Amino acid sequence: MKKLSIIIIGVLFSTFMFAQENKENPEKTAKTGNVVFKSLIYDFGTLKYGQDAQGEFVFKNISKSPVKIGNVKPACGCTGTDWTREEIKKNKTGVIKVSYDTKRVGKFDKAIFVYFEGQNEPIQLRIKGEVLAQENPEQEIVKPQTQDTKSKKFKSDPSKKHKKAEVQEKHSEKNQ
Repeated sequence: MKKLSIIIIGVLFSTFMFAQENKENPEKTAKTGNVVFKSLIYDFGTLKYGQDAQGEFVFKNISKSPVKIGNVKPACGCTGTDWTREEIKKNKTGVIKVSYDTKRVGKFDKAIFVYFEGQNEPIQLRIKGEVLAQENPEQEIVKPQTQDTKSKKFKSDPSKKHKKAEVQEKHSEKNQ
């Protein structure tokens, strides 16, 4: 009975092992419908404040008919995009160029949605990285004025009130 249990467990375990999909590195390549992307994630790494940050996603048409990108929508305004506008023929490649606004300090992980004509669901690409703070801390940082900063009332210096009173007294003595 003990041997039979071990054999059954061994068979079940091996079945589960072989049933798993081969996903060695899903971030490196991704087959999605009619195209294959070299990578779904672009890692900018560490960037300096204000540095030029541009990357690209390359894909290949693996279908028998041409494919065309209908639209590319970044998830936020900090990401810019440009893409191959013409049809991509069988076994040819297309490019989606992305840029990131490096005047936003800190880590980022942003989504970009690619809509191919004739497909209902978009393909999601991601960019990530980190923008370091400015190196020169003495550089003036301009903060936008809000309603609160415009309408703040400051307490005046009491010594100035005293001087104002003296000036008024002298003025009134001259007039008499």
